[in-house]
Amino acid sequence: MPELPEVENTKRYLIESGIKNLTIESVWTDSPTKWIGTDPHKFHSDFLGSRIVDVERVAKYLIIHTSVDDFILHLGMTGWIRLQHADAEAHKFTRHVIHFSNSDELRFMDSRKFGKIICQQKLTQSLLPDPLSDQFALNKLPASVLGRKRSIKSILMDQSVIPGLGNLYTDESLFQATINPFTPIKDLTTAQLELLTIKIKSVLQRSLDEYDLDRGINDAEPYFSMTPWDINRSVDGPCFKCGAPMQFARINSRGTYFCPQCQSM
Repeated sequence: MPELPEVENTKRYLIESGIKNLTIESVWTDSPTKWIGTDPHKFHSDFLGSRIVDVERVAKYLIIHTSVDDFILHLGMTGWIRLQHADAEAHKFTRHVIHFSNSDELRFMDSRKFGKIICQQKLTQSLLPDPLSDQFALNKLPASVLGRKRSIKSILMDQSVIPGLGNLYTDESLFQATINPFTPIKDLTTAQLELLTIKIKSVLQRSLDEYDLDRGINDAEPYFSMTPWDINRSVDGPCFKCGAPMQFARINSRGTYFCPQCQSM
């Protein structure tokens, strides 16, 4: 599933590929029900002739700013995007296409059709700023959150609290901080919250650095699903740090891997 680094990588790829200043000419879709707050015909009417001004990432969403209005791309669980020439062969899972006047196309691929194109809706603001922001710090959460009995993993993945963190990077961050994912947030010390903040930032940045390197080498078709983690995401697989068998559990229905020795309660 695309998480914050994958969406940020997509944003950087689109900007580097020259999407700015392209003019929208028409659209195509095989999944019109995935257009939220609009439909393909209305989108065509509203955005015809508009120019792409910029691409912004907010949490795990891409906001496409145009000369007339904005629209939002949500990649869902299996979505990915390419900017390609109209003559290039389309992938079999291509669900939506925005055609530009120069014969380039923004192609939205999605095998499970969970992705969406959203118009006329505002994104919900989280309690904390983006995890890549200098202002992001877990100890700045309000006391009403820091005093809860909820597990730290469920807090980290709550988009109303922290924007953009997903399952995989949450597991890796907790592993790097040696914090058990079941630990109630109220039981964490200030030092642990500060360490976890540092690990979240470093884990995300490590992934982005690898994506940036990959785009520089393979900018025609960059990789969009890299896994630069130390945590072993396999049941009974050896822990990278101590060699103990990894454990698997579910927190809020999400598969969770952790080392019971390094991340003891």
